Amino acid sequence: MRDSLDRLGRDSTDLLRAMADDVENGYDRTSAEQWHEGARRLGGPVQDLRNARGWTQESYRFNPGRRLRRHPGPPPGHWDTYWTKLADRLESVTATLVDTTGEWRSLASPPEPALRCLPELFRAMADVCQADRAALGAAVPPDGDARKEAMGRAWEAHRLLKRHLLAHDHETATAVGGLAAQTQQLLYALEAGPAPARQP
Repeated sequence: MRDSLDRLGRDSTDLLRAMADDVENGYDRTSAEQWHEGARRLGGPVQDLRNARGWTQESYRFNPGRRLRRHPGPPPGHWDTYWTKLADRLESVTATLVDTTGEWRSLASPPEPALRCLPELFRAMADVCQADRAALGAAVPPDGDARKEAMGRAWEAHRLLKRHLLAHDHETATAVGGLAAQTQQLLYALEAGPAPARQP
């Protein structure tokens, strides 16, 4: 179970860093499709996680004495929820980027000034994912300052992206708006973090 969670953290971080680098260097539809395929592949460890969680619950149900033995239990379930939500949001963001590239794109290409906001946005998101991945395996909770700083950078880059919404024609504004909306949903998921659900 921990292996699947670690893989989700590692692969999400790596994907966001690759997206940042590719956008900075000029990306095309092939790049965007590779990002989208990478995001879709996150579904593998998500399914592994669900299976492992189910097997663990069954094991405890049929072997109650296992709980009394001294071995680390499974990670709390809110980690599953967190990484699963991020995987879903990453798939949506990359799908939007695919839609803005290539000859048969369904959305206008974002203008260069808007694209210049994306590398910092994706790198800051990757730094948050990296911090959360480290937190899962830490015996002592790590200092959250680096995570807060990365979230601040991400929100600032997103704010700059949204400034381009009204500066272009309707088709371009639609593309930038779609990208802003999808990345904002990902930011909200990151902002919430891998915290336990609040009790009503």
